[in-house]
Amino acid sequence: MVWPQDINPELDKIQRQLNAAREAEPIAQPFESANVTLDTDLTELKNSCGCHIYIFKLTDEGANAADVRNTLLQQKQGNPQKKYPKVNPKPSMILYVGSSRGAIYRRVLQHLGACPDATYALKLNDWFRCRVTLHVRNYGNIESNVLQIIEDCIAQRLQPMFGKQGGNGR
Repeated sequence: MVWPQDINPELDKIQRQLNAAREAEPIAQPFESANVTLDTDLTELKNSCGCHIYIFKLTDEGANAADVRNTLLQQKQGNPQKKYPKVNPKPSMILYVGSSRGAIYRRVLQHLGACPDATYALKLNDWFRCRVTLHVRNYGNIESNVLQIIEDCIAQRLQPMFGKQGGNGR
């Protein structure tokens, strides 16, 4: 028989991870930086260890999210060698929800544009002309699957304009 007789151990593991995600609390004060660019002082993030959830949000309330969405679509089509995130169907003031285990500073710099073409990131420096606010929370050392559950729940709630849900094989 190909079907397993009992999947309860796997279901129990998932339930434990869901409970851990439900109980997870940030271990430090949230980090927030308005108008973040490659020139922004992100020293606080450079020294931050652990698992992080981060959100990039349009700062300009007058910005047209549909225009921003279309600009990244054009950027992706015009630069097929560069890896940009998935463009989701709905425009939103929330650009991206992501997570990082450890090197949050480096991951933020990638999204701002300091990364190779083969790295999936927003690369805002390439195409983005509005202002963006970065929000970061540090969850300490939690399991990768628990971090992914938290990220996916936040993304589901906020419906970011860019990025996919689900893990990256971590």
